[in-house]
Amino acid sequence: MRDPWTLIRDRELSGSRTRDVEPLIAVHSTGDSAWTTDSCAEQMPKRSKEIILGIDFGTSYSSAAALIDGEIQWVLDRGDPMIPSVVHLPAKGAPIVGVDAHIRLATDPTTTVQSIKRILGRRLEDRDVRLLDAGVGYQIVPGPRGKVALKIGGQTYACEQIAAAILTYLRDMAERRFGSRIRKVIIAVPAESEPSFITALRRAARVSHLELLQVIPEPIAGALSLGLHGNACNRRIAVCDFGGGTFDATLIEQQGLQFTPVACHGNTLLGGDDFDDILAEEVANSVQRRCGFNMRNDVVRWHHLRSRCESAKRILSSEEEAHLSMSDAYVEQGQQRNIDLLLDRKWAESKWQPLIVQMRAVLSRLLETSHWAPSEIQEVVLIGGTSLIPLVRTSIAKFFEREQVTSNEFANVAVAYGATLQTAGHLAVSTQLPSLTLAS
Repeated sequence: MRDPWTLIRDRELSGSRTRDVEPLIAVHSTGDSAWTTDSCAEQMPKRSKEIILGIDFGTSYSSAAALIDGEIQWVLDRGDPMIPSVVHLPAKGAPIVGVDAHIRLATDPTTTVQSIKRILGRRLEDRDVRLLDAGVGYQIVPGPRGKVALKIGGQTYACEQIAAAILTYLRDMAERRFGSRIRKVIIAVPAESEPSFITALRRAARVSHLELLQVIPEPIAGALSLGLHGNACNRRIAVCDFGGGTFDATLIEQQGLQFTPVACHGNTLLGGDDFDDILAEEVANSVQRRCGFNMRNDVVRWHHLRSRCESAKRILSSEEEAHLSMSDAYVEQGQQRNIDLLLDRKWAESKWQPLIVQMRAVLSRLLETSHWAPSEIQEVVLIGGTSLIPLVRTSIAKFFEREQVTSNEFANVAVAYGATLQTAGHLAVSTQLPSLTLAS
């Protein structure tokens, strides 16, 4: 196992009171270039048939798609179906959402919001709210109806408004992509969603001029995405959804075409972001030991570093090594210094082990609640972008006492895929999706 810090090469460079505000309806678009970067991003001809979006409203990333002529077609931002759940609120003009907003996390952290899903529908005293409040550059304050609000640039915004900006952005891009007016959606939600979260999500959809036809549990949407509805049998399924901000595990009883969640446990503070943070902490600790400079105290540098670590993590999901470089990373003896290093997958996995312990704790509680043994589960399904990490896949397989688990390379958009399949039940179209009963 190689220590990457021996490969660092430094180079010197020359060189108010809460009030209601108007809903955020107009959302910044990146312009024609976002739709012409490749052939699959071109605008489709106008359509007369109704289109319903299936949406995965995620903590870190959101995805949306529609059934077009019996096929899944994705909403794309710069050619990517994984759209950052980030909203930038400039001093003037409409909010900026998606990739362009994500870029501003590093340069404008006090006016850029991410992870709004964590606090949507929650109260100020909730644990997730307190933890998020400690790590953001804006204020989280009491809001209408006893829920939290965000104070940004002298304005106070309800969390539903931030969520609505994301939904509006997805809708606007979909309308341009598919050439049709869209006013109906199906959204996947965590299996253990509180009623207050669902209510807030419905309110955000209304602000976006969208009718929320149905909410579908994320683990069931994930199961549908892998075609498990194509086998009308009786079996027990474990769905592990490891996203950017949360880890949820659900046990489902399938009887024919009826899917019934039996038990669900999760950790709302465990996700792919934590894998990024561990790498960033290791880099920052090494720099601090070297010259005393604390990168965490510089918000811009810290966000840049976390972004570089996220990219390295993704590369390590398919490669044994990943290069990580960052200009103007820190200051030593009055000079700006760069970071240039090589990360080894085995080294990274050794640092990620505490997160695997937390993941296994969730799975243990799940089996204790259901009184199911691993041998009584016929199918183990992995969804969510973090499930693409080899260490996560092998650890879950080992926990459930099997050599393989069910997944594919599209695990990061599996939930949106399943939600989109469910739109078939609301459309007068012919599809291969059987009629389903989603028991509560």
